Amino acid sequence: MQVGAFKSKGLAREQLMIVRSRFSKFVSDAEGAVEGAAGGSFRAQFQGLTAEAARGACQAITAKRQPCMVLSPG
Repeated sequence: MQVGAFKSKGLAREQLMIVRSRFSKFVSDAEGAVEGAAGGSFRAQFQGLTAEAARGACQAITAKRQPCMVLSPG
């Protein structure tokens, strides 16, 4: 599950901390990760959730006007 893409690793890590503190109920069992992407951006992601858990978490996160999208494992 991706919660944003940023120009620096620091901003991506900060977003992970914000989401973890505001939505801990949904991401407490997930592992936060910063992934490099094409174009030099960094993706803030939570990994290790079931598809159902990721969908539920994204629904709650986007309801609070935060970016979130479910990604396929791979």
